Amino acid sequence: MEAASDSRNSSRFSSVKNFLNRSLRLPDLILVPAVGISPAGARLGYGKGFYDRLLALPGWGGAKRLALVHSLQLAAFPAGPLDIPMHGYATEKELIWL
Repeated sequence: MEAASDSRNSSRFSSVKNFLNRSLRLPDLILVPAVGISPAGARLGYGKGFYDRLLALPGWGGAKRLALVHSLQLAAFPAGPLDIPMHGYATEKELIWL
């Protein structure tokens, strides 16, 4: 009875292991919320750096980053040293690729 239980557990773990060993495909486009966006693509986030840390991870640099803002949220401001620039932004009026 124990041998059957061991083989079932072994097959379960091998299934999980196979899933984790597969290369996961990262997205081609990431929609990023923003408090503001500059004409140069600097994004003003919500202050905790969650998206900047995610986008700085290995492999995420290949995806296009599009900030989602209202047209009233366009403003000129400098980017910080850890800010990840956007490739463009979308408002209710237009889609701009930089």
